[in-house]
Amino acid sequence: MPALARYLSVALLIASAAQAQTPPMTSSCDLPRGKDVYQMCSACHSLTAKEPAREGPSLAGLFGRQAGGQPGFPYSTAMRNAGWRWTPALLETFLSNPRRAVRGTTMTF
Repeated sequence: MPALARYLSVALLIASAAQAQTPPMTSSCDLPRGKDVYQMCSACHSLTAKEPAREGPSLAGLFGRQAGGQPGFPYSTAMRNAGWRWTPALLETFLSNPRRAVRGTTMTF
C-alpha cells in the first residue's frame, strides 16, 4: 500500500501544480503511474475545486490544507480533530491505513 500512496501523492502534486500552487516536485515523479493510481480514488474524490464534493472531499489544493478543513464538506469528528496539515508524507501514512492514522475516520480504502 505505501507504494500506491506514493503514486497518489504524485498525482496530487501534479494536480496542485496545474492549479497554480507550488508543490515540491521531484525528478522521480511517475506521472502516468500517479494518474493510474488516482483512478482508485476518483469514484469518491475529484481533483478540481470546481467539481462538487462526491463521497469524499475534493483533493484540489490538498497539500498544506488543514485535515478536515475543506469548507462545506461534512467530515467526521475524527478527521476535523486530526490536528495536521496535509503533506505528501502524511498522505502516505494516512492511505497506508486510514483507520489507524485517524481513529474514527469514515474513510475506507
